[in-house]
Amino acid sequence: MKKWLEFLNLFSEKNQHLTRTEILEKAKISFIKLKHYYEQYGGGNCTLCGSPDTNKSTCPQNPEAKNPNSAKHPNAQAALVRANSLKPLAKKGKTAPANDERGCKKQTDEKYKKRPSPPFPANQCCGEKILGNDGNMYESRADKNGTCRWILLK
Repeated sequence: MKKWLEFLNLFSEKNQHLTRTEILEKAKISFIKLKHYYEQYGGGNCTLCGSPDTNKSTCPQNPEAKNPNSAKHPNAQAALVRANSLKPLAKKGKTAPANDERGCKKQTDEKYKKRPSPPFPANQCCGEKILGNDGNMYESRADKNGTCRWILLK
């Protein structure tokens, strides 16, 4: 309401030659157009990457964006780097975390020694078959969220 009153005062100062009802009608139309423009071309955060004063129509993460603009979406760069580090799975088209700098290396922490599954982090060994601590074979598979876990092979 406060913004409308400020807009109305400015509009009536610029259009003193109009009557009060004409000012109200034209100010209402102009305010609505301005409000729609503000909502369409920014003023909020992108729903995909969270960059301020943008929307998802120009977000590089939006596959339907006609003109992606990475300059307007600085938060999208970090998310794109994370997305590119995912490798696709063969069966369902899901993605699983790719091996990071640590790679698929045997861990010596207590939690890895006590469990029956392999002493390797499943997310770094996604898609691999490794012998577990109990002598059985395990495969690291991604779940519906893309997080890998050790599955006992029969």
